[in-house]
Amino acid sequence: MPTVTLSQQEVEVVKRALQHCLDTCQKGGAEAGCPDCQSLLEVLKKLS
Repeated sequence: MPTVTLSQQEVEVVKRALQHCLDTCQKGGAEAGCPDCQSLLEVLKKLS
């Protein structure tokens, strides 16, 4: 898998987009443990 280098600004944009996606999913009533949400949470942890 290739390595991607992002600026801090780019990382912040990605983090906001991921959080927005998670918030939208949760507002829609997605069940806890949704595989996509779990994957997004793991990515957010790596970026923090």
